[in-house]
Amino acid sequence: MEKQTRWRLYACGAAVALMLVCVAQFGPNHKNKLMRYTAFQSPPGHSVLPRVSEKSPHLQHVKEPGLDYHDQVAVLMFHNIDPEARNNDSITPDQFRADLDELQRNHINFITLEQFRKYMQGGEIPNNAALITFDDGYESYYKFAYPILKERQLGGVCFVITGDLNGSAVVYTPHMTKEEIQHMTLDDPDMEVQPHTNALHYKVDRIHDALTGYVTTKGVRETKQQYLERIDKDTELSIEQLKPLNMHPIDSFAYPYGLYNVDAIRTLKSHGIRYAFTTKSGAVNRTSNPMLLPRINGGSSKITPEALYHSIEVAVSPPTSILKSILKQFLPA
Repeated sequence: MEKQTRWRLYACGAAVALMLVCVAQFGPNHKNKLMRYTAFQSPPGHSVLPRVSEKSPHLQHVKEPGLDYHDQVAVLMFHNIDPEARNNDSITPDQFRADLDELQRNHINFITLEQFRKYMQGGEIPNNAALITFDDGYESYYKFAYPILKERQLGGVCFVITGDLNGSAVVYTPHMTKEEIQHMTLDDPDMEVQPHTNALHYKVDRIHDALTGYVTTKGVRETKQQYLERIDKDTELSIEQLKPLNMHPIDSFAYPYGLYNVDAIRTLKSHGIRYAFTTKSGAVNRTSNPMLLPRINGGSSKITPEALYHSIEVAVSPPTSILKSILKQFLPA
């Protein structure tokens, strides 16, 4: 009995020490650093909640048991929807429906990009807010994601590689056409398209893409000035192509591969980009750097709806809350 008590004291001391280290290192605004602790029990599900949007007369605040986070947004990241889910960046239409079912059962309130803008400028959002984003502009967004979101009255944003809107573009996965985008955004203004570069979504070396690295042509590496002019022109072109297709401002951006640097950020801001999204995991609040916004990945067939929910749960919880849950496992009942 004495050995058991001593073991518990050692465990408690270690957990407390870990908690102090995490708080000191990560701080309250870096919740994503503890993503490995995702095995906690989720609260039991309840009835599916309606969408809270600009069209709703009042913002609805959930008070039932379940996730209950405030003044934060879980930005979800998806890529392709494929009935056969043939790669790690694809999920099936049924999995996407299951993701939405699971999150709505657990009181996630989906918001639009317009609501997100207003929140970042000081406006209100519902509790348990989440924003749905898709990268690349695949045609599957129009064929599968858009109808599924529309039937649930949910909005979303697709970050489009505008160079692939050209019918002669060489692509392995079909991309949306301008006509499809225009039909979608006119049919539902809560469905937005925003830039994912015009033609910079490719790697130039192991750690850089064409947005963040220097291009070498015929053995000659471009100069700093040539690099800046190239990414400036690409940014301008991508924005100009999307302006006629979106009734909202073209002011948001997703970094290809999640890569960015100071020059890319400065260039984007000079063209009116106010919100730029990375692939780093975490939740967004008003203190987040608007040009380095985190997201939560849901776009893999290996990520179950339950795992996606737990990722949100961890992202919106401060390290102290997570470690308190761990500590309870070592304390006597």
